[in-house]
Amino acid sequence: MNVESGPTLLLSSASLYFESLAGGFHLAHEAGLDGIELSITPANAWRRPEEIHREAQAAGLQVASVHPPTVPLPGWARTPDTMHRVAALARALPACRIIVLHTPAAARETDRRMLRFRRTLAALQEALAGSAVRVALENRNRRPDEPLALLDDPAALLTLCQAEGCGIVLDTAHASTLPQIADPRTVTSEYHQKLSRTMPAGMPIRWR
Repeated sequence: MNVESGPTLLLSSASLYFESLAGGFHLAHEAGLDGIELSITPANAWRRPEEIHREAQAAGLQVASVHPPTVPLPGWARTPDTMHRVAALARALPACRIIVLHTPAAARETDRRMLRFRRTLAALQEALAGSAVRVALENRNRRPDEPLALLDDPAALLTLCQAEGCGIVLDTAHASTLPQIADPRTVTSEYHQKLSRTMPAGMPIRWR
């Protein structure tokens, strides 16, 4: 498994959705974590990058990853135009190396959700050109009664990441909703085998 240097245990700020920015950072530090995945929430959506960096440093942490909003926020819709704003935030955070983008619930390449996802990915890649920040695609959270999507297949996800030069974020809680993973206790090992068997050298892969 290829893992970029830097923080290895990150707390998603989405898990402390209504906590203040400073309060969430200090809780992460007290828990012994190495860094933060900054999920854009009401606590930070309108804060300047230098303020966010300063709050993280005060808690002895770094912001290593940025996640677009998980619920709609004014001015932060998940559109290609907004992704430029997400990219600008990530580029302005000194330790940030990844922007996380969820795969869509699209069954075909021609599905409107897949087309929108590809436009969003292209906008992010363009906005990050020349920086140290990369896009990492995260397996989506599939509802148990929901049909399988094209990128729910680990092989299809790996193929796309290779083609686009993306890293991979594997959310093991999300992976446990996939029927091909019969036993949630095997999620990590099975995904590791399927995705890292042909993983190109240098492709970042992270677990959470």
